[in-house]
Amino acid sequence: MNALEFAGRGDHAERSTWHFPLLRASELMAPVKCRRQDGPMGTGKWKARFLAVPGVAALVWLVVTAFRDGWGEADPLASVLGAGAGILALLTTLHSQSGAGGTVVPPVPPPPVIPEWVVDREEAEVVASLVRRRGGRGSVGITTGLHGAGGFGKTTLAHVVCAHRKVRQRFPGGVHVITIGRDVRGRAAIAAKVAEVTRYVTGDTMEAGTDPEQAGARLGALLDLRPRTLLVLDDVWESEQLAPFLRGGDRNCVRLITTRNSAVLPGGAARIVVDRMSQKQAEAVLTYGLPELATSLVQDLVLVTGRWALLLRMANQWLAGQAATGADLTQAARRLLERLQHRGPSAIDGVPQPVAALDLDDPQRRNQAVRASIEAATTLLPSEGGRRFAELGIFAEDETVPVSLVCRLWQASAGLHEMEARALCKQMADLSLLSLDAQTAGGTIALHDVVRDYLRSELDPELPAVHACFIDAIAHDVPWAPAPPSRTGRVRAWWEVSDGYLLDHLIEHMVEGGLAIRAEEVASDLRWIRARLHQRGPTAPLNDLSLIATPSARLMAQELGRAAPLLSPTEPGHFLDDILYSRLGNVPSWRAQAASLPRSGTILVDQYTPPDLPDPCFVLDLTEHAGTLTAAAITPDGTRLASGHADGIIHVWEVSTGRLLRTLASQSGPVSALAIGPDGSRIAATGTETRRVRLWDLRDGEQLQQWHRNSYSWNPAALAISGEDVWIAEQNDTVHVTIRGLVSGTRHHAEDIHQPCRPDVLSVSPDGRWLATQEHQPPIRIWDMHAPRQVSPRLLTRCRRRASALAISPDGQRLATADLDHTIRIWDLASNAGPRALTGHTSPVGAISVSPDGRWLAAATRTGDTARVWDLAPSPPAVSRGSQVWDVAVSPDGTWLVTADADHTLTTWNAATGTLRQVFTGPTDRIRSVAITRDGDRIVTAGIGSNLRLWDAHSGTCLTPLSTGSTQWTRALVVAPNADWIATDASDNTIRIWDLASGTCRHALTGHGHQTRALAVTAEGATLISAADDGSLRLWNPTSGELLRSIRGHGTPVSALAASPDGQWIASAGNDQTIRLWNAAASEPARLLPGHTASVKSLAVSPDGQWIASAGNDQTIRLWSTASGEPAALMRTESTLAACVFSPQSTSLYVASNSGVFAYDIRGDVQS
Repeated sequence: MNALEFAGRGDHAERSTWHFPLLRASELMAPVKCRRQDGPMGTGKWKARFLAVPGVAALVWLVVTAFRDGWGEADPLASVLGAGAGILALLTTLHSQSGAGGTVVPPVPPPPVIPEWVVDREEAEVVASLVRRRGGRGSVGITTGLHGAGGFGKTTLAHVVCAHRKVRQRFPGGVHVITIGRDVRGRAAIAAKVAEVTRYVTGDTMEAGTDPEQAGARLGALLDLRPRTLLVLDDVWESEQLAPFLRGGDRNCVRLITTRNSAVLPGGAARIVVDRMSQKQAEAVLTYGLPELATSLVQDLVLVTGRWALLLRMANQWLAGQAATGADLTQAARRLLERLQHRGPSAIDGVPQPVAALDLDDPQRRNQAVRASIEAATTLLPSEGGRRFAELGIFAEDETVPVSLVCRLWQASAGLHEMEARALCKQMADLSLLSLDAQTAGGTIALHDVVRDYLRSELDPELPAVHACFIDAIAHDVPWAPAPPSRTGRVRAWWEVSDGYLLDHLIEHMVEGGLAIRAEEVASDLRWIRARLHQRGPTAPLNDLSLIATPSARLMAQELGRAAPLLSPTEPGHFLDDILYSRLGNVPSWRAQAASLPRSGTILVDQYTPPDLPDPCFVLDLTEHAGTLTAAAITPDGTRLASGHADGIIHVWEVSTGRLLRTLASQSGPVSALAIGPDGSRIAATGTETRRVRLWDLRDGEQLQQWHRNSYSWNPAALAISGEDVWIAEQNDTVHVTIRGLVSGTRHHAEDIHQPCRPDVLSVSPDGRWLATQEHQPPIRIWDMHAPRQVSPRLLTRCRRRASALAISPDGQRLATADLDHTIRIWDLASNAGPRALTGHTSPVGAISVSPDGRWLAAATRTGDTARVWDLAPSPPAVSRGSQVWDVAVSPDGTWLVTADADHTLTTWNAATGTLRQVFTGPTDRIRSVAITRDGDRIVTAGIGSNLRLWDAHSGTCLTPLSTGSTQWTRALVVAPNADWIATDASDNTIRIWDLASGTCRHALTGHGHQTRALAVTAEGATLISAADDGSLRLWNPTSGELLRSIRGHGTPVSALAASPDGQWIASAGNDQTIRLWNAAASEPARLLPGHTASVKSLAVSPDGQWIASAGNDQTIRLWSTASGEPAALMRTESTLAACVFSPQSTSLYVASNSGVFAYDIRGDVQS
């Protein structure tokens, strides 16, 4: 806690009543306690009132009608108005209970209870006025004039402001107090705190992983949607802790910050300094609840306590304890004064001096005063009570600790029974040594951080032993369980612990107790990770692993961190376990554990590695902190990453930790290229806007050289450092290469590389020998700078995409290309093999760089917020499915798949293993849809263009192009079960039925009148179903072309259709985020399946009729039971999903995406 409670709140009773644990999901879902998360227009209460206005008007009109014309006339009207009122009531209820995106928002917290002994301070009114006048935005800081000093009342002052009636009226979105604390350090811990605050304030459970800035941006965006909110950030120690909470939320959020370090406050924040109390205030706190004391004695005690709120309250409680025993209060006060003089800062060599004011500007004197005050109080405790009090220093800062855990500690360390331990806690609370909350079940205690610091300093050499004693004490109550596969024997089942404090701080206690090996065994156990996920979300297990300083723990934290964005809570909760096992079960560090854990219910199990998992080469994902990222480079040993930004700044990061090492001020314009020398000691940077090249010593940040030309024709675009030279490639109508000496700066070589036209992208190898260029379209040209200029460049024609960035290896044998599909491809220039794809980026890659030794590759996203480091040494995966796939179909026997790929290829794959079978040759460009005839011999494709194409499924040759007579985009394609006809759905709003044998168009169906987007055919082929943007479905006779009937129910475009195997019902879905089941014969709605949080892209019904699969733009794959209509399984991805299809046996599901094909086995009631 930041400063002790205002008026010297040395007892922390008020703190415990103001502590906010995370709400459980059941609490968040309780209708009585929930209210709607509101948008910018106002609160849920006002929206409910708005909805109620028509109902009130209806009621008035009903009364008037009854009075004027009699009840007979009013009765029909009453029925209509009653129905309307019911609808309004339902809408009001929905608005009051559901938040944005299905999030239920926690209730506004009650005001803190301010103890009677807290005195008025003028600063409280000043702060209350400031936060009200901020108009819904800005920050107010409460700090001290003494850097690093606590106990002056900043927190109490903030609580007084929070309880202010006018403040609470000003902030209808709530006044929320968040304690940060000194122990929240490191990116994982800060991100965990931000995620905790997001859940506590908004109810949102979406996770942003281990990045504090992304988590802060998410919180800020949600705060912008709420009514005016006051966020009180208490006990902030470092600017890194505060920064995420300042992102966004400017529309309706005011931040009130308490800190000992005024330097962390944001610029423009109003600052209120809280230091010593006034003489009158100090006397009021010192004498609260006591009989009258001599004025001189009171004044002397105020002097020796320095008007420090912390000591005043402790002195008051000490005197109150003496008075309660019948002691003479004047004598007791004199003894306390003498003790403070004898043991406090005014004593010299233990000899008391005349009464003098405590100099609070001197940290040493402050510490001596705290020591003297605590020692005075502990003398009133039973024998060894002071030692027991010191042992409390092991508990976490700014936390409420269950008394039951204190009892276990003292039982182990001193043999105290529970009754004795609880009585001792009460005595300590009475002396204001700690706060005791008896209202919480079982009771809790809390320590002020100033007091905790003293206890830890007293216990210092014995801290590890006390931590270890505590762990051993509580371990006796934890059951045994089988060890994970990597170990033998049995382990303590710590994941079965239910105490929130213990779950949150177990790993911390183990690490501080010197039990790092045990800590890693627990933190890396998937059963523990699963428990922490369900308790606090993914940032909790990530923070646990980040506390352990071993390479293996860091690796596992990185691997878990990559999956973190997908691991927010699910409903029901066991779906989260399936997602966890899918994301980690394919990673070597976790594979054995994931396979060994028992699982029950219907689950989706990966047949092979999900295509959107990062490549095994992936080392680090570094989300930038400052400015848009425009360039990246990595040192030869892979330990440091340099990132260039749009504001001209260059940051140097430590790869293993993501820690910022150095900042170089480059120029006023964007950094467009970076290069690091072979020995990692020098870095060069350039920017096309400033036309400057600068060279630094990477070890100390000293600028060594600068080159600049005023000519607008000088346009440096790529750099390399080779030996003692720097290579500068200019990008104009030709490529001009200049070589300068690193030391002298003189130019000693220049030449032009002539191209057909101006290159769009170019790259120089790290040693300057090789140059790669590409114009506005393929091919890519690779130039050997050592060869005579008449020698033509090598052409890379296999790369059929326009590259957004290039990088070439030092030996000129490998080329890396970055594409707008978020993929980096590594090409072996010496062979005709396909490229190796590095997947995992979630936005287009705009800059890549190879290290001087060719082992490492750094990549920056075009959106400018993320850099990734890749180790190119590991062998590529055996199966590569990294290309974007538009559509997928399964062969009738279920043994192979065919995909329509975004790189203009038609490909077949082994369905069981995902290995490549065949790439079709022929006119495959712009294919978007694919289908297989029931006999498995032919494949039909369609896309953008005038032709449908029929392919031999075995030879891969194109058999027959069927002219559509249109240049429109074919959006959907279905083949009749008997392969007699094909139906296509084009962007000209026309559905066409084609004779497969003759290639002629049988029927052109134009009844929709709106854009059609989906087709389906019943199993027997008697009915063709279509769906359109107007939300309607139409059923057609494919033989006659007759419209059979129409179905209306969706109010938004329908983009997905499927029919049951028996033809009895139809499933449809689209932009309204719901799946609707219809009775095919009666065209009536049968069931509504809600759950998706974005539009539904594709539907499929299993051949046995048991399951419906859906793929949505929320990047989730869902499996539904057709019998119950309930969700049976859920899988989250990091991909844009396009299509889904079941295997003929109904045991597998395949999903096409922009990352490749996901393949799942469907297993029910699995026990392993």
